[in-house]
Amino acid sequence: MSSRADTAPSTDIAAMLGPRAGEADGRPGPVVEGGRPKATPTSWPREVYEAGGGRKTALSFVVLLLLPFAASIAPMLYMRLTRQLWLGTVGLGVLGLALGIIMTLLIIQLAAALRLRIVLGERAVSLRLPVARGATPLLRFKSYEVPYDEILAVETRREVYGGKVAPVLMRATRIVTRSGDKIVLGHYNEHDPDVSLPYDKIAHKIAERAGIKVADFGTVRRAAHQKLLGLVGDSERMPESEIEELNRGHARFMRGLILVLCALVAFGILSDVFLAKGG
Repeated sequence: MSSRADTAPSTDIAAMLGPRAGEADGRPGPVVEGGRPKATPTSWPREVYEAGGGRKTALSFVVLLLLPFAASIAPMLYMRLTRQLWLGTVGLGVLGLALGIIMTLLIIQLAAALRLRIVLGERAVSLRLPVARGATPLLRFKSYEVPYDEILAVETRREVYGGKVAPVLMRATRIVTRSGDKIVLGHYNEHDPDVSLPYDKIAHKIAERAGIKVADFGTVRRAAHQKLLGLVGDSERMPESEIEELNRGHARFMRGLILVLCALVAFGILSDVFLAKGG
């Protein structure tokens, strides 16, 4: 009798408090560990983010289509130079340089489309990401397996490259683990996000599963040559007023460039007219 009487009050209190968070719909509530909720194995569905089949097929087709032309430029230049055929050689060299740059970018994008993959699992996030950081990845990739309870922070920030002539604004997202590792998920254009790899959405989902919020570190200025060469440099924070001034300066530069091009076109047309009258 005494044991029954002792357990009755606790049962009544539990009934008054109602079900715990998450138990109203039949699911167990979150397990609290270290002062924050920890995702249970059945809480989150498996989600896979990678490039679609259309992008992979299109990039493969374009690379295979341009590859014979790009490969034939070097033998053609060698033949013309050895035979001292200078007429048209400079133009062929410029064409080869432009085609080489285009092929390099296409191959990099094709490698990213074929290999880049982010899987949000039940207990951990699996990543296969390019080793090189920046808006344009390179050919080396590395795989990670990060449990959600090992994620310390999910960070995002806007990075500004260049000046008034050609400013580039990208948003970067990364994961910071408890061991101190910083894993960059990717870079994207806020005005033109990637549908197959929405890094902003992925970052928020990872943060939700880790029981934390995405930390926004504002806008910083970065040097493109440091990122491309892998050099470590200080990131200077930019206020919104400086960003607006940068946009206004770029708009003025573009208006001036358009006026110069229009003036050159008008000068060419008038020159042809006067030459025709003089002839």
